[in-house]
Amino acid sequence: MRSVLTAAVATAALAMTAVSTAPAAVPQQVPPPDDIRNPDLRRDAIVGAVVTTRPGESIEGATILLRDGRIEAIGEDVEIPAGYRVHDASGLRIYPGFIDASVEASAGTELDRARRGAGAHWNDRIVPQVSMRNATGLDAGGRTSLREQGFGIAHVLPDTGILRGRAAIVLLAEDDDDDRLLGEGMHVAAFETGGWSGGYPTSQMGAIALMRQTFEEATWHAAARAMHAAHPDAVEMPEQADALDALAPVIAGDVSIVFETGDELEALRAASIAAEAELAAAILGSGMEFRRLDEVAATGLPVIAPVEYPDTPSVKDPYAADRVSLRDLQTWKHAPSNVRRLLDAGTTVALTTRGLDRPSGFHAGVRKAIDAGLPADEALACITVRPAKLLGIEHLAGTIEPGRIANLVVVDGELFE
Repeated sequence: MRSVLTAAVATAALAMTAVSTAPAAVPQQVPPPDDIRNPDLRRDAIVGAVVTTRPGESIEGATILLRDGRIEAIGEDVEIPAGYRVHDASGLRIYPGFIDASVEASAGTELDRARRGAGAHWNDRIVPQVSMRNATGLDAGGRTSLREQGFGIAHVLPDTGILRGRAAIVLLAEDDDDDRLLGEGMHVAAFETGGWSGGYPTSQMGAIALMRQTFEEATWHAAARAMHAAHPDAVEMPEQADALDALAPVIAGDVSIVFETGDELEALRAASIAAEAELAAAILGSGMEFRRLDEVAATGLPVIAPVEYPDTPSVKDPYAADRVSLRDLQTWKHAPSNVRRLLDAGTTVALTTRGLDRPSGFHAGVRKAIDAGLPADEALACITVRPAKLLGIEHLAGTIEPGRIANLVVVDGELFE
C-alpha cells in the first residue's frame, strides 16, 4: 500500500469519515448554528475507483454518491445528480473505513467520580460506573494517528481498574468539534492488582476473587431491587450501590464484557469467569492464544487480537543463543500465525492496534500475519465487518452500501501491499 488517505468530515475529497444523522446512532445531536450557516452542502460523488464493498466483493469503475455523511448509492451505472462535487478516483481503490476494536484511554475525572461518588464500591479498582461516553477519551493526536492508518471508528476502553466501566464507540474526527459518539460499547474487565494507594488485591488470584465476588453481589443487588419494586411495602429498598447498579446489564446478559488478558492462560481464566457468571463476553487477547489454541477456541468467545509480535531473539553468539529457550523461539516463530490459527479454529477475530508502540506499525503487523498464512480478505474482515458486528454497529459501518456512514479508506495500490 503506497498511501492511505483519510479525513474526518464528508467535505474532504475522496476519503471521508462522516457523522450519522440518525438519532438512534448519535444520542447527542449537534445544536443549531448561532451564526451564518455554511453554504457548503455535503454532496459528493467519487467516480472511477475499484470499490471493495465488503471483503471479497468489489466493483470495478464504481460511482459512490455521498450525501450528508451517508452513502446514498453505489454501482457502475449510478447517475450523478446536479449539484454534486465529482472526485475522480481512477486508478485508486476504496475500502470500508477500518474499526479498531480496542483503543485504551484515560477516563480522567470520570474515574475520580466513580471512586469517590455516592454508591462507590469499597475497592477503588471496582469502577464499573465509569462511562467513556462522558470521558475526554482520545485527543486530536490520538485520533489522527489512527486515522492515518485507515481507522475511522474506535472502541475506546477505560484503561484503569479490575471492573473498569463501559467503553464508547466513536468516530475518529479530525477536529474536536466534529468528534461524535456512535454508541456505548462493552464493559471492560482486567486482572489488575494493587489498589489505588496500594493494597488488596496484590495478586491475580485476589483480583479474580474480587471480580467473581462483585458479580455475585451485583446479581444479589439486582434481585433485591426487583423484589422491592414488586413489593415496596414488604421489602426494604437495598442500599445505594451505583457500582453494582452499573453491572446490572452485564449480569443480565444485555451488555457484553471484554476481558483484557496478558497471555493465553488469562484468556482461559476470563472464559471460566464469564461462563460461571453466565456473561456475554469477549477476550482482548495477548497474541499468544495459539499456545492453547484448542482450549481458547473451545470457549466460543470472540477474540480481539493484536498484531504485535515478540522481538527476534538475540543469537549473535553461542552464549546469547544458549540463553534463549525453546519456548521463546517457538513463540517468536509462530506468533504471526496467531490470527490465522484462531480463524481456522472457528473463532471470531477482530484486530486492534493495542500493544503497538504506535498505530503506524499496524499495517506491517498485518503483513506479517498475511505472510504467515492469513488471507488478505480475512485480514480486511477483521478490521471491518467482524468488529462492526461485535460492537453492534453493522447497520452503520463495516461495509460500503447505501445507508452506511460515509467512512471510506482510499488507497493507491493494494491495501496490504
